[in-house]
Amino acid sequence: MNGVFRDTVTLTIDGRRIRAKAGQFVLQAARDAGISIPTLCDHPALEPAGACRVCVVEVTHPDWGGWHGLMTSCLYPVSDGIEVFTNSHTVREARRRVLSLLAARSPGATLIQEMASEYDANTRWLVVEAEGDNCILCGLCTRVCASYATTAIGTSGRGADKQVGPFAGKPPDDCVGCGACAMVCPTGVIEAERTAADYRIWERVFPTSVCVIDTAQCIGCGACEEACPFHVARVVRKADGTLLAHIPAEHCRGCGACVAPCPTGAIRQETLPWEVVAPRFASVEAGMAADKGTTAGVVACQRSTRADPGAFDGHRALEVPCVGRVSVPLLLYGLTQGLDGVLVLGRHQSTCRLDGAEDPAVAVVTQAREVARMVGIHPDRIRFDDPPPGRNGPGETFRNFAAMLGTLEPDILSAGPPSTAVPASEGLDGTLEILDTFYDTPRASVDFSVWCGQEGIPVAGDRKAALNIDRLPLWDVLTRSATRPTRLVAVIRAALEVLPELGVPVDGVTWLLANQGARSAGTICCTLCPEERRRIEAAGVKAFLVDDLIRERGARLPRLPCPDRVACDGHDQRQVDLLDALGLEPVDVGRDPLPDRFALSSGERTFADARLVKAEAAGAHVLLTTTPRALVRWGMMTRQGTWRTSRVVPVSGVQLAAMALSGTSPSAWAVEAGMLWETSSREATR
Repeated sequence: MNGVFRDTVTLTIDGRRIRAKAGQFVLQAARDAGISIPTLCDHPALEPAGACRVCVVEVTHPDWGGWHGLMTSCLYPVSDGIEVFTNSHTVREARRRVLSLLAARSPGATLIQEMASEYDANTRWLVVEAEGDNCILCGLCTRVCASYATTAIGTSGRGADKQVGPFAGKPPDDCVGCGACAMVCPTGVIEAERTAADYRIWERVFPTSVCVIDTAQCIGCGACEEACPFHVARVVRKADGTLLAHIPAEHCRGCGACVAPCPTGAIRQETLPWEVVAPRFASVEAGMAADKGTTAGVVACQRSTRADPGAFDGHRALEVPCVGRVSVPLLLYGLTQGLDGVLVLGRHQSTCRLDGAEDPAVAVVTQAREVARMVGIHPDRIRFDDPPPGRNGPGETFRNFAAMLGTLEPDILSAGPPSTAVPASEGLDGTLEILDTFYDTPRASVDFSVWCGQEGIPVAGDRKAALNIDRLPLWDVLTRSATRPTRLVAVIRAALEVLPELGVPVDGVTWLLANQGARSAGTICCTLCPEERRRIEAAGVKAFLVDDLIRERGARLPRLPCPDRVACDGHDQRQVDLLDALGLEPVDVGRDPLPDRFALSSGERTFADARLVKAEAAGAHVLLTTTPRALVRWGMMTRQGTWRTSRVVPVSGVQLAAMALSGTSPSAWAVEAGMLWETSSREATR
């Protein structure tokens, strides 16, 4: 509404000199200065209308020769030197008269009666409409529907007979049930009801697309609880001790925001499960668009798809109850099926009853853009946008996106997408399966340099000794929230710190591709993954496993005054040898019960919890893991979420070696890791 203005003006409001943006209206300038002016028809998402007249203020100017006038503050522009009085006798008298009229029209509107009492307004000389509908004709509902929905409601009649509603008083066919009109109505006259199964407004019924937990796949990690904008998802402990997420159907709003963050793919939205939504998005018949031969996809809420129905002709459109339903695998899968790009279209969440559900969608798109860049896809092929107000806003935004796709520099998709079957899961396994399609293609152009720059990780020069990080940056980006405080970037940093102390002065990191040989093939290459060591050596590059170096040379590192206890698999001699080399005391807690995948079950969670409880009972606060994938899996089990069965934190061998260098005991590190996460979490919510 106010835009961004280069110049400012100086004015006085109630004796205070303030600066405001040139072009602003007095109401907004006062709000920015912390000065309250009452209003009934103003909303920050809408253009001002001046319908209620409650926001009147008294204004004068040095050039007016002492003349003062009443102005509607939401429509009166600021200018240099003006004086504004928001609570003078003249202003209060004007508001009293307006509120007297509104009180007579809407005797049952609590807000109006309260405001009338504040200004001593009364209806003694007025005819009170005892059967009044409490509508004050402020226009907020019709304006918000026209600006961000489908213009399903409007006004009819004139004068005293003027009223708001759908055409001919019939249930509006084009209403999408966003509830914006009911949200902005100051008197609550628009009736809307959310039941256990649906949402009802304007005599229309909109079934809720409930999210459901597959208890066979849920590990009770709490990711859904943190993602839910309405605090509906909860992790509960069953009578047998099992931890499971629970989404009460009668309380679920159907936004779908809990689907994407679930690492095991245990959550599905009833009307849009993965096995339905992915093929639907990928196989919709679509002709080539006129925008330089591009075919774009759009995931949009109903307010965007129906506001401008013809905007997506020739492209693939997936209509969802809310864009909170979008996920990283859905966006990436679309690019494997011939789409040149995917746009996620929101529609101003503060004017929707699912307010807050677009925020998770923005986070998902940001994550998808980051991993797309890593595997050689231009990040602008995936975008989130909030269209401008008006029915043409979504179409204009989408057409601009489709046109932009034709201007992008060539990338891995330029020669055609690598095809992939629909992954079985929408969880982390499904995401990695899709990414492997790009990673292993003959024209792969994996590049982690941006990620390395953001994380402060040095990249090795050509022909220099290097640490191969393979897919670890991808895993780190995808598992940040699912495994905190455990992060793979910490393992990489630890390796770069420890390797020189073990006699291997690496220059930085590198990444090797099976089809390309060595990207920056060094005379020596170290790796954190046993399987990668074999592949690197097959490419003709000498490689060392970091854990092997610790076993062989760990005695060179400093020792703690008192050996700390570390949980491990005592039957795995390699784990025991690594701890012995670092002067740490191994505590046998049995074999690792977790399979080599991320789609874990509640039963597997139970076995893992028993191992963690055993470790804590034996005095160990860290659990040794042997591979980065194992570290991520155990990070899922011990994440700093709602529920933890123990205070044990998973750790890699190279992190233990880095602790030896810094003189930090593993137990102290485990406590500090938890405290650091708690501190950062509190700061992030301020």
